[in-house]
Amino acid sequence: MSEETTLAVQPEEAHTLARLYAKMSRVMGQLKRLPRNGFNTHFKYAFVTDADVLDAVREAMTAEGMALFVSMNSVHQDNKRTTADFDLTFADGESGQSMSIHWVGEAIDTQDKGIAKAATSALKYCLLKTFLIATGDDPDSDGDGPQADLAKQQAPNKAVAPKAAKTTEASQGSNGNSAIARPASPAVVKDWLTQKAEAFSHYKSPTDGQLGLMNGLLSKILGGDKERRSWLDWTWGDPSSKGMPGSQVGATLTWLKPEKDPETDEYIPHPFAVSECKMMLRQAMLDKGQADMFDEA
Repeated sequence: MSEETTLAVQPEEAHTLARLYAKMSRVMGQLKRLPRNGFNTHFKYAFVTDADVLDAVREAMTAEGMALFVSMNSVHQDNKRTTADFDLTFADGESGQSMSIHWVGEAIDTQDKGIAKAATSALKYCLLKTFLIATGDDPDSDGDGPQADLAKQQAPNKAVAPKAAKTTEASQGSNGNSAIARPASPAVVKDWLTQKAEAFSHYKSPTDGQLGLMNGLLSKILGGDKERRSWLDWTWGDPSSKGMPGSQVGATLTWLKPEKDPETDEYIPHPFAVSECKMMLRQAMLDKGQADMFDEA
């Protein structure tokens, strides 16, 4: 993927754009470093999602009364590679001043989404570079950070994720750890999560994206926020995710193992984790004498 940009503003016009420039400067000052909430499971690297970029920039721009218009000038497709040429126009709703940026985006796709991917790439990177938004996405460095670490294999003798077994009994893994039959019992999963959180003890604070993903998945699996809080209370000893340490959030997301559906852009948790999550909630209700209030279906 590559992009190029040119600024379509003539020198003699610059003095007429002072108000627009001032607003763009304030937007630039409002935008802080964005977390890398996306993760490429194939190539094993973390990245800033286009949704996070658009949400942050949209909020800052609308607060200044600014709008952005995108138009595609041309597109070229060569086998799997798509190259698209765009003009992005920043406009001030008060003064009527506008400024256009020319940007070229590239994408490689084996199906029919090359143009859409090129457009997403162009818009995302134009906004990142125009407003100097830091992300840590250095193309010359290897992926790191909490999201990347969540997908890395644990060192030997650390907590090993529950693995599917052919029988309902625990089998011995090649590294000496037990490979647990899935779905595992609530007690086994809870113990694994505790061990994993200890391994992630260096993760101090989760990002908003990580918290949102965890809460959203749990609420969807269990049927609502009330059920999610009961699960959190039984599993981690606190019904609220506010102030939840990054180690616990990281352990929970590692266990849920969400994968993004390319068709819907929704994150889908692992089927075994879904079953285990529901059994854990039932156990929480049993412990409180409320099992009759929980529907296993």
